[in-house]
Amino acid sequence: MPAKIRLILIFLIFTQQISAQIESLPRKNYTATKIQESPVIDGILDDKAWNNLTNAKNFVMYYPGDGNLIPQSHNTEVKVVYTNEALYIAAYLYENRPEKIVKQYTQRDNLEQSDYFQIDINTYDDGENQIRFAVTAAGTRADAKITGNNEDFGFNIVWEAEVSQDESGWYAEVRIPYAALRFS
Repeated sequence: MPAKIRLILIFLIFTQQISAQIESLPRKNYTATKIQESPVIDGILDDKAWNNLTNAKNFVMYYPGDGNLIPQSHNTEVKVVYTNEALYIAAYLYENRPEKIVKQYTQRDNLEQSDYFQIDINTYDDGENQIRFAVTAAGTRADAKITGNNEDFGFNIVWEAEVSQDESGWYAEVRIPYAALRFS
């Protein structure tokens, strides 16, 4: 059998095994809570809206690690609430050495200089088309429209994010109006 055909067969078998493994992973679910009074977007997560909610946990790191579970020293917890106008997200980004949090003030859509928290919303649930929101530890916001492997950071929409920091880590508070997601 020619080497080229052998290589193609190995590739097909390998990709089939990977696909089967990915499909067998359980999908994570989190139920957002509807609220009447919107939290103040100030990066300080002391609003009534964030009380008595279940934390979303077991997140993964994008870099470094590319999908590895976040170590306990950098635990992340997220809470999500909504009103008739917007989605609200509170992120608790713990750091056992807060002096090591990387943050640099940069222009909008420049994420490479800081630690950041990222939210991807796929309104069609198709794994292909999504809107990305990110906020850095310094408070710089970034947003992009994702289509397949294309990431368009020229896609700037109106949304809010503020951050704060203390001896336990840093915190992000985000408001995403439904109009930014392109549906009512």
